[in-house]
Amino acid sequence: MAPLLLDDPTRPLLAVKRRQKVHWASSSFWRFIILAFFGYFVYLNISFFHLNNYGLDLDASYGCDNSDLKYLNKKFFINLPFLKSVKNDYSDLYNYLNLNNFITKQRRNHNKNHHNDNNPVRDFNQLKGLYLSYLGDDDNVNIREYSHFFTNESHLAGQNHNLINYTLNFFNDHNLLSKIDQYSVYLNYPVNNSLTLLDSDLSPLYQPNLTEDKIKEDPTTYDAPDIINNINQINQNYSDLIPAFHGYSANGNVTSDFVYANYGTIDDFNLLLKNNIEIHNKIVICRYGKIFRGLKVKFAQSFNASAVILYNDPIDDGNIITIKNGYKPYPQGPARNPSYIQRGSVQFLSIQPGDPTTPGYPSKGKNIKRSSPYNSIPSIPSLPISYSQVLPILKKLNGHGLNPKKNNSFKNWLGDLYDSGYDYSIGPNPDFKLNLFNNQSYNFTPIYNIYGEFPGILKNEIILIGNHRDAWIKGGAGDPNSGTAVMFQIIKSLNYLKQNYNFKPLRTIVFASWDGEEYGLLGSTEFGEMYPTLLKKKIVAYLNLDVATAGTHLNLAASPILFDLLKEIANFVDYPKGGTLNDFIKHKNNGKIGYLGSGSDYTVFLEHLGIPSVDLGFKPRDDDPIYHYHSNYDSFHWMEKFGDKNFVYHNTIAKYLGLIILKLSQSQVLKFNLIENSYQISNYFNKSVDNIPIKWIDQPITNKTSLNDNTMIIVMITIMIIKAVELQDKLDKIIDDDKVPPFEKEIILFKIRLINLKLKYLERSFVYQKGLNNRPWFRHIVFAAGRYTGYKGMVFPGLNEAIEDNDFDETVRWLGIINHMVKVATFKLIV
Repeated sequence: MAPLLLDDPTRPLLAVKRRQKVHWASSSFWRFIILAFFGYFVYLNISFFHLNNYGLDLDASYGCDNSDLKYLNKKFFINLPFLKSVKNDYSDLYNYLNLNNFITKQRRNHNKNHHNDNNPVRDFNQLKGLYLSYLGDDDNVNIREYSHFFTNESHLAGQNHNLINYTLNFFNDHNLLSKIDQYSVYLNYPVNNSLTLLDSDLSPLYQPNLTEDKIKEDPTTYDAPDIINNINQINQNYSDLIPAFHGYSANGNVTSDFVYANYGTIDDFNLLLKNNIEIHNKIVICRYGKIFRGLKVKFAQSFNASAVILYNDPIDDGNIITIKNGYKPYPQGPARNPSYIQRGSVQFLSIQPGDPTTPGYPSKGKNIKRSSPYNSIPSIPSLPISYSQVLPILKKLNGHGLNPKKNNSFKNWLGDLYDSGYDYSIGPNPDFKLNLFNNQSYNFTPIYNIYGEFPGILKNEIILIGNHRDAWIKGGAGDPNSGTAVMFQIIKSLNYLKQNYNFKPLRTIVFASWDGEEYGLLGSTEFGEMYPTLLKKKIVAYLNLDVATAGTHLNLAASPILFDLLKEIANFVDYPKGGTLNDFIKHKNNGKIGYLGSGSDYTVFLEHLGIPSVDLGFKPRDDDPIYHYHSNYDSFHWMEKFGDKNFVYHNTIAKYLGLIILKLSQSQVLKFNLIENSYQISNYFNKSVDNIPIKWIDQPITNKTSLNDNTMIIVMITIMIIKAVELQDKLDKIIDDDKVPPFEKEIILFKIRLINLKLKYLERSFVYQKGLNNRPWFRHIVFAAGRYTGYKGMVFPGLNEAIEDNDFDETVRWLGIINHMVKVATFKLIV
């Protein structure tokens, strides 16, 4: 089977055999070309007259990527590459619609009563029924097997070639064109570490083992080939167990006083500073939550702390499934096991993801230029620990420093260890110190992405689905292997449609198994940096599967242009507790879908390249069993006993995402809702403008940009988008109208091509090539990871950061950038 050669310049990503081919000399084709010449000549003159009136600058002075405008700003009658592109796409669309029986009523009626290899199933409604029927009959056996296989072995980034080979073979066995893509990235693996409580004479008092309890019922918590009846026989040092550590944590041996710093947010550290609590050269103990863990270490480092310790406080488990409320901990019950330790990366996610030594360019090829990594990873050490093991250390702070119960400014610093003996005093206590030792091995290590292509009719429109393969631990039943199991189930189902109903999608579908996600979205980011032009030209949408199932609450976040599609498809899939997924969205999410921030592999596609993206999965509700994120207890045993007992929620996501893929693939006009997109962007912009200080409104400026100008631009784009959607509705009606002569349908195909170009490239219009201030890797002007949160997204980040910084000049500059780029986006809809 031929491999998918993404890096072969002589071969496009899409290499497909056409079922039918319109001969270049066909009379209908030349009639179409002659009419297109004339029509396009008139169209260009009118369009460029409007362009001049709008005063748009197409020289990318703001760094806007206008490569897609080559179809619009060159004379059609001399642009032979464009002519060839249109001819090819025209032929593909013509052949597809011919095969799909849109051209003649007789053939369509014939296919209602016949099905054979010459009449493949392409209609979405028919495919939907076949797909759901197949998954409904599956009994979730396959998903369970996939989950069990992937959670049975450790799979740190760059390790376990067995899973690489298994994934590659699975792709090949299910008729995908496959390829392995290798990158050499900067990684650390743990050697040894320790944490020791010392008295004033530096004598050791207490040393936690920094490990999680081994559980007889759960093989993932120990490395034993056979069932061991006596838990005491389990050795403490098994090769398949990965020590608890932080990805990209610095090496160090630090002895110092220690203080408690709540969640370690920038506001928490500023509050400590405001109250004259010294952080310099201190070891800081923070609880997980609120923001990305790497930013906790970044902020501690910026306040000159010497090291960081992170733990999970029980208060963040909510008010229902807790030991305090009488629930037993895992494995006896659904509450959190007190020895739970959360691993994870401490890369500065909101600065840039990817290999920290190759910012903005790929870690691939000979003589790679390497930069210092410390712009995006820490220079101080850090360690994760369980709350049960950090408790004796925190108790030593009792009565020393500020007490949150006695100081209203610190009232939100209290956790749920109060009943266990810690009063949440901040410290330090001069009678005790901590020694933190962290030894990590850093090297340039190969990681491996694996791609599988399901060829479609169109060469330049691809739907990309991705799931990462690596995990911090031996298990990973939720993160990432619930997503892995779902992706494999979708691949198996699409292959079933191909084998039994001769299904071939209109748009090509590519599946990606990313490596290195846990360290900092390495595999996907390097891929995006390696092939930016190719991806921006071809990728219609990126659909992300990370934690597909860890609870029962459907969590959706996406580019607004895809909101309507997600709601539409949700009507076709049942929610396991009753109703449909769309009923759940309406009643539990108030009909809302979130916008994307960061923390998973969609980041490079949306926020660096401008490709519409989706992230979806079931997360825990307050009354669901506690999910042991990045822990040995994120295991197949936990999933089968507490997380998703019959793998019903896995299968629900497989149904949902599979139908999204089919709908995106089979719709002639891309299923993008421009009205919804415009409304959401207008809403985000208006909320951002509301944050501008009133005193700035009358402040004199030399820039022509004003608040009203930008508001009017948003109104203008809304109107233009509504008109574009009306045109799409007319096109859909014409395609289904048997009275339209074939020649006119050929013209419609050309219009569809142009409409889809506008739809595909609209999101790219918001990519500002110079990027955000101090973090230029993030280029989308509407969406980016929050600079102080990491996970949580920020809308219009450049503008909002300027307002946060009380910087009038930067605010005006960003209003100018938004002004320009909204005009460019509007122009792309007009022309």
